[in-house]
Amino acid sequence: MKRFFICLFILLPFLSNAQSNFKPGYLITNTGDRIPGFINYKERDQNPRSFTFRSTINAPSKVYKISEAKAYGLDGLEQYERYAVDITRSKEALKDLSVGLDSTSIRDTVFLKVLQAGKKLTMYAYSDDIKLRYYIKEQNSSEPYELVYASYKVDETGKVKDYNKYIRQLTVLLIGNNLFTPAIQAKVQSLTYNKMPILDIVSIINDQKIEKGMKSARFFVGAAFNTSMASYMGQSMFNAPGFTNKRSYAPMITAGMDLFANPHIGRVMYRVELSLTSAKSDIYGPHTDPTVDYKEHFFDSYSVIFSPQGIWNFYNTNRNKAFVGVGVAVIYTKYMNNIMHTKLTHTGELRIEEENDFNYTYFAPQLSGGFVVNRRFEVFANYMFNGKTGDFFNYSLSMSRLNAGVKLLFGHML
Repeated sequence: MKRFFICLFILLPFLSNAQSNFKPGYLITNTGDRIPGFINYKERDQNPRSFTFRSTINAPSKVYKISEAKAYGLDGLEQYERYAVDITRSKEALKDLSVGLDSTSIRDTVFLKVLQAGKKLTMYAYSDDIKLRYYIKEQNSSEPYELVYASYKVDETGKVKDYNKYIRQLTVLLIGNNLFTPAIQAKVQSLTYNKMPILDIVSIINDQKIEKGMKSARFFVGAAFNTSMASYMGQSMFNAPGFTNKRSYAPMITAGMDLFANPHIGRVMYRVELSLTSAKSDIYGPHTDPTVDYKEHFFDSYSVIFSPQGIWNFYNTNRNKAFVGVGVAVIYTKYMNNIMHTKLTHTGELRIEEENDFNYTYFAPQLSGGFVVNRRFEVFANYMFNGKTGDFFNYSLSMSRLNAGVKLLFGHML
C-alpha cells in the first residue's frame, strides 16, 4: 500500500498537466465580435488574468490575455467582463490589519465575474491575493464601482472596527429606486459582506429571482475491510527485540458528505466522514527476566472515527475520477478485555489483570486515495498513521489503521 501511494504522488503532476476541461462557451473580441467555441474551465480562487480558447473542441488552443478580449463566458456556468476599476488594498487577516482605516486603492484592468446581470444593476465579484470584493454597475454607467468593506484596528490596543460603506451604497440604490421600505431597511442594516445577502438586495432592485446554482454537496455510505496494529514505542518491555505486534482484521462501515469548492468542476472538495470499526490487538514476546517465559498484552477496542479531509480529483471527468486526500482523524475508542499475561518459567502461567490508562480520544494524520467509477461508486483506501492510544512516562502505545472498500455516492452527481 505504501508503494501505491508513492507511485500515485509521482504520477500526479503528469496526470494533472495532461488533463484539460474544455466546455462550450464564447469570447467577445476587442471589436465586439462574439465568437463561439470552447474554453478550458479551471477551478480557481482568484479572478483569471487569461483564458484558453478553442474554436472547436479539437482545434489548437490559444491563450487570450486581458488585453485581447472584452469578455468571455462558459455556457450556463460563468461569465467574465473586462473593466478598468479601482481596487481597494486593505487587508483582511487580523495580523495584517492597519491601525486606522486603510483607504488606499489601485486602478487596474481586470476580468470581473458576473454574478447577476439585471435591467438596472449588474453585480460582479473580484478576488485577488488580498481579498474578495463585490462590484456594482448601474445601467447607464460606463464602469463598475466597488462595494467597499474594510476592517482596521482603532489603536495599538488591537480593538477592531468595521468600515461598512457598502451598506450606505446599497441604501442609496434602494432609495433611488423607491424600494427603501422599513422591512428592507432592517435587512440592509444587518447585511453581511457576503455574496448571497448582497445578491438578495441586488435582485430586489432588479426585480428578478436569484438563479439557483448546482448543488454543492453529495452524500455517501460504504463498507470497508479494516486492518489495524497496536505497537509500543519508547522504553516499554513490549518494545523489545522478539516481540510481535499481531495485526487485527475487522469490517468497517462509513458514511459522510462531500462539499465541492466548485460543483461545476468538482476537482476540489471537502469531506466529512464518520466510520465505525473494531480491533483485537495482541502484543507478545519473550522477557529478559530468566524467570519469565513470555509476556502478552491484548485488548479489544471499538472505535468511532470522525475524519475531515481535503480531496483533490487529479483526474477529473464527468463520469470517472481519481483522487488523493489528506486529513486528520479524530478517534473515540471504547476498550474492553484489557489484560496482560505473564507466564513464569518454573511455575507455569500466571494471569495478572491490569488496566492501562488509555486515551479514549486521540488524533491520527490520514492519507487517502482512490477512484470514482460511473459517478456512483467510489473505490478507496485510507491509511491512518500512528495515533497515541496511551501516553505514559517514558513510553507510549499507538495504533495505525489501513482500510479499503467501496462507497455508494448519491445526491449531487457531477
